[in-house]
Amino acid sequence: MTNKQNNGEPRYQALSPLGSACREVTKAASHSSDLNGKTICELDGRGFRADETLIVIRSLLKKRFPGAKFIEAGTIFSPGSQDQAAGIREKSLNELRSALMQHGVDAVITGNGA
Repeated sequence: MTNKQNNGEPRYQALSPLGSACREVTKAASHSSDLNGKTICELDGRGFRADETLIVIRSLLKKRFPGAKFIEAGTIFSPGSQDQAAGIREKSLNELRSALMQHGVDAVITGNGA
């Protein structure tokens, strides 16, 4: 929509692409400096080359934290973008949350690649 200002120059109305916040911002959980004795779950979400990169990440973490336990990718279902697009996002995330708690997971590796 265009309006004329007092000086004759056009004035345009636009919507901000930034949008507005729709959720309360919370702080992330503090990280652990020692993963020995912790259970770490790999979630691939069928992401780009996760089958290759998660192996490398696991190997490096095992060297640094030999007492860590790993739940390899594919053991616990990880909802990918297709699951979320199919309208089952909330159901799949609730199932993921339950599975992580059931396995006593302390940390998650996800979002690698792309």
